[in-house]
Amino acid sequence: MSSTDEELRELARSLSILSDLRVDVWKREVIAKCVKNPDRQSIITLVFKNCQEISYQGFEEEFWQENIAGIVEGADIIGLIFEVKENWKISFLTTDLFEIKVVYTEISVLSTEE
Repeated sequence: MSSTDEELRELARSLSILSDLRVDVWKREVIAKCVKNPDRQSIITLVFKNCQEISYQGFEEEFWQENIAGIVEGADIIGLIFEVKENWKISFLTTDLFEIKVVYTEISVLSTEE
């Protein structure tokens, strides 16, 4: 599903937990699985495609020691921002453990219930 800027901002306000984060360097993709409704386990998967930049900052040293493989489970989402600057789309995903910045050209939003 291709989403408009307003749909992405509305979606960002509804997400509470980052259940999984994977970075595929070869495909230049970032895949973030987020919990929208913890009671029903509604999962929203954000797939950032054609990433030109992926950078992150950890807030706790323990996080990086435990998650060396680049897989994250159960981080609380503090903020998710979508911006457009010139021809680039930029997203900042901030959790209680880290922040990741992704510069990309396309995003897909997938929704499932578990």
